[in-house]
Amino acid sequence: MRRDKQAAEEVFGRRAEFYTTSESHTDPQVLARVVELSQAQADWCALDVGTGTGHTAFALAPSVASVIGVDLTPEMLQEARKLQAEQSCANVSFEIADVHQMPYPDGAFDLTTCRRAAHHFTDIVRAVGEMHRTLRDGGRLVVDDRSIPEDDFVDRCMNALDLLHDESH
Repeated sequence: MRRDKQAAEEVFGRRAEFYTTSESHTDPQVLARVVELSQAQADWCALDVGTGTGHTAFALAPSVASVIGVDLTPEMLQEARKLQAEQSCANVSFEIADVHQMPYPDGAFDLTTCRRAAHHFTDIVRAVGEMHRTLRDGGRLVVDDRSIPEDDFVDRCMNALDLLHDESH
């Protein structure tokens, strides 16, 4: 798993600046839908897993007491902190963390979000287990990611292209 982790850090480190302005990552309608699905409360502590450059964390910030955005890639979090300075989001912080082994106690968060990142996790069962572990009883988990096409041929083609794009898919 260490090799996979290093590969992901390298790939996403090179792309960090792109994620800051990427239309698919900054889409206000999708971000609003994630916030809507979260049913966030003003006194909640939220965790945004695979935060990248922080767009989901920033979208959640007005609705919760605090948000921690976690990512494997230091360059992504550097970009997130630049955006944070521009937006003056005082209740958002960013930390390096691996979703497969998060450094938080059981039940630490009221809400966990994961947007456009889960398809990169090397062990989805373990990752979801960690997200669940760090949620309080009755907490909310919102995962927004890609879907698999019904057509097997299209599915295989998309997966093949994704792997050519980067091996973390």
